[in-house]
Amino acid sequence: LEAKFPWLDATGVAAGAYGSRNEGYFDPWGLLRAMRDGAKARGVAFVKAEAVSIEADKGVATAVRTKDGDALPCGVAVNCGGAFAAALAPPGD
Repeated sequence: LEAKFPWLDATGVAAGAYGSRNEGYFDPWGLLRAMRDGAKARGVAFVKAEAVSIEADKGVATAVRTKDGDALPCGVAVNCGGAFAAALAPPGD
């Protein structure tokens, strides 16, 4: 890419792609897999469960409660409930 675009600084870039027509190609599933693999390598655990609530103490997430009744302890919870996000949110402190 640097040969094609001399103004491009690719320092630290491990890979790149250039499509000469139709604006190239992007593989979102490949990116998702790479991000998931990287997270797993850093100790992240992925759990397949239905979240019903996020528990918090003083505005800090402490656990995610699942439909099965399990409480998954955490320090950070990302609420991806979309239109149902408010139902998952912890009550205000």
